[in-house]
Amino acid sequence: MKKAFLPLVLIATLFSSCCEDSGDLFWNVILPDTPATPCDSTKASPYDSRFSVSGYLSNVQLTEGSNVLLSSPKGLYWYDMSAGFLIQKTESPVAGKAFSHTQAIYRHGDLAVAASGTGLAVFNVKTGAVVWERTLGDCDISLGVYGAGDQFFVVRKIMEPDGVSAEAVFAGNLHEPNRLEPLFTPSYSRASNSWAGYGRVTAIAPYIGADGHTYVLTSFFETQTGTIALANFMGLYDATAKAWVYERQRVVGNLPKNSTGIQNMTLSGTSAYLAFEDKLIRWDLATGLVRDSIVLFNTSAYPSSNPSARNVWMNDRSIVVETTNNDVQVFDKTTHAKLYRTVGMTGSVRVDFASNRLFRIDGDLLDIYEIHTGKRIAAITAPCQPFSGQIAVWTDSQGMVQLAAARNDGNIYRYAAGK
Repeated sequence: MKKAFLPLVLIATLFSSCCEDSGDLFWNVILPDTPATPCDSTKASPYDSRFSVSGYLSNVQLTEGSNVLLSSPKGLYWYDMSAGFLIQKTESPVAGKAFSHTQAIYRHGDLAVAASGTGLAVFNVKTGAVVWERTLGDCDISLGVYGAGDQFFVVRKIMEPDGVSAEAVFAGNLHEPNRLEPLFTPSYSRASNSWAGYGRVTAIAPYIGADGHTYVLTSFFETQTGTIALANFMGLYDATAKAWVYERQRVVGNLPKNSTGIQNMTLSGTSAYLAFEDKLIRWDLATGLVRDSIVLFNTSAYPSSNPSARNVWMNDRSIVVETTNNDVQVFDKTTHAKLYRTVGMTGSVRVDFASNRLFRIDGDLLDIYEIHTGKRIAAITAPCQPFSGQIAVWTDSQGMVQLAAARNDGNIYRYAAGK
């Protein structure tokens, strides 16, 4: 290790050669400005019992090669994970809070934007510097941030002229810190004013179409007059032409008040896969009609709850669904046949199609599977404290899959996860 690294990292240990066994620890690192806490080495796994240092962070977020963004309430830390080198430290509560928010990051080119509550921040993934940040005031961002090209989109609450609340979609630009403008309000009927105001947006999915226009697929609900039931609608807005392609396409009939509605939309070719209650619905983008669906649950088995899909990932071969009852289900993309299911998960899920890896955290255990076959490649046990937050994944110059994970007490660990 070069001695110049030590003042920046404080504590870091690096092996000179790549570990051969899948799941071996390379090193872990304490973040600057945080006190170390003792670790009971008797609880450490054989993979990582060599080291015991502590730090603090909220999340392992995005990667650029072997560089990994670590976020905390104090700010951001941009590390070279291949060498234990702190590239950039930014003290910014606004940016730290924004990037600590799970699934609230949109990246395009060298820039990534994050949103949380009333804050927005843009970060350069090449240099590690915060490009701009902005506090928005009282109207919280409710769904995170999504984008297409240089544009990004967020959902915020608005007050209609008659004083009733609703949710609308706003548009911003990665290169323009002062630009965040109302783009459209879904076509609520405004016939019923309830606990949801005139209505709420449950999911958005922007994309650039074959005609070069930017479109925003939108799911929203409203309450029905004289009832507590919800009606879920889909709309497709042409953000370039400032016009609706379709604006009130019904998905199914009325939903109960405790329904989650559509919480996730994943685009694939000319379709969008809608995570809707007990199903994954394939939606035709052009016509606004249902093509077919995948049943995720037998609803009669859940009399007192309504499990649904939380996150969906897919490529040309597989569909991976993380569900709200802590399961992961994997389907064949072509036939929709269920390939396998894992149960009992308590932490985050990360899917990396480039390395054909599915990472699943369950307390102090991090399981690694081949995505399509479900073959378990490795199981890594966290020392002392369970894993927390997200997992960063990349492939090094030797083709070895690497990952960085955090413990509840803030330690950051880098592991080899095979080829």
